[in-house]
Amino acid sequence: MPRARRVEVEHAGVDGSVVITVFTDALARLVAHEIDHLHGVVYTVSGGSDLSGLSNGEIEVAHHYLNE
Repeated sequence: MPRARRVEVEHAGVDGSVVITVFTDALARLVAHEIDHLHGVVYTVSGGSDLSGLSNGEIEVAHHYLNE
């Protein structure tokens, strides 16, 4: 599944203020994937990870942030 290499997400900060966070590369793809889930989109076709096509370093970064 092709994904953007840069994603801007507008969300509420812990104090309720509006915050815009920019994600790039592997994290942008990961965030876009999770936003799809929030909108009820689930891909059921097997045959590859959403992180396919990324370098091992980018995948390690994405897994690091997922497991924090």
